[in-house]
Amino acid sequence: MPLSHLLLAAEPPQLAPGIVHSNFSVQGDARHSFLSWQERMSPVYDIQPASKHADETFDAAMSRYSIDDLSFFHFRTGPNLAVRSLGRVSTENIRDVSFSVFLEGRPGEFVSGKQGRDASPIASVPTILALDMDQPCAVRSFHGRILLFFVPRALVEKAFPDAASLHGRRVEATTPLTRTLIAHLIALNRQIVGLSKDDARQSFLTAVELLAAAFSRQAGLSGNARAAVRAAVYGQVRRYVEAHLHDPDLSTERVLASLHMCGVPACTVCSSMKAVWRLISPVAGCEWPPMNWSAFRISKCGTSRRDSASTAHRVSTARFVARSISHRAICTGMRHYSGERGKGSRVIRTGRRRASRHRLHM
Repeated sequence: MPLSHLLLAAEPPQLAPGIVHSNFSVQGDARHSFLSWQERMSPVYDIQPASKHADETFDAAMSRYSIDDLSFFHFRTGPNLAVRSLGRVSTENIRDVSFSVFLEGRPGEFVSGKQGRDASPIASVPTILALDMDQPCAVRSFHGRILLFFVPRALVEKAFPDAASLHGRRVEATTPLTRTLIAHLIALNRQIVGLSKDDARQSFLTAVELLAAAFSRQAGLSGNARAAVRAAVYGQVRRYVEAHLHDPDLSTERVLASLHMCGVPACTVCSSMKAVWRLISPVAGCEWPPMNWSAFRISKCGTSRRDSASTAHRVSTARFVARSISHRAICTGMRHYSGERGKGSRVIRTGRRRASRHRLHM
């Protein structure tokens, strides 16, 4: 008998206690599947067909994650019109603010009596639509993939005092800040299964701060999301290092290049690899020029054959590297999210240090 027949199938990863999860999906004949979708969405929206000549089939699916009073949904849906009428709003006590992140397909359209306030969305980039659940609205959705976040009003108003003015506003992922935000939201959706309740909640709160910062900047309001940006970018670095720690081509250049692809210009994060290594050298145990990453892995992580705790060492080392890079080098470059200078930290230059005062405004 093959050995594989004696092995048990790996159990799917489980969510941490305190994170509530549910799934729902429909497919096939629209006469049945669309009615089921309407019923499932009825606690928040009245779902209507997208047109009088709707498709004969309707496919949609959703996953919901709730952490105390915070909730987000991952949708794959077909064309429909989601409506919250004046009569419904006036009889309900739902006052959350929702943020719909259109990741794939044509972005949804906000339908109201204030047509034309916002420009048409750019279909080629992710778009975020904010809605005040305490106001009537209608959103026309198309075939696509959506992340939908429900945030308590009081939490939003800590960073954006006039939450009602967010209604119908949209931002597009065309700036480093918004691209960092999108990357953070996608990572939260993908990795929540591996997070503790506290870590998942903190990641959600970081997302809320980034959302508020993006809409504040779009509205021309001042704000400071330095801590949220730092946490989001630190998360990007940590995920990259953890995923590539045993890659023979891992280098500081690749770490910074990964940030550049996420919208953080590597040349502004840190102007030299020597400066980045200077941040890592305390744990690497050497100065510039550095030993190679393979030696760094062996010295800090061990091997799976010799060290049964190598995974814990790998994660710990990756987090240290990420923290080292993000805490000084990444935060140094955060001024480029706003393009303004003021009071702040120091920029590391090749061969010397130059004091440069700046302050982040978002």
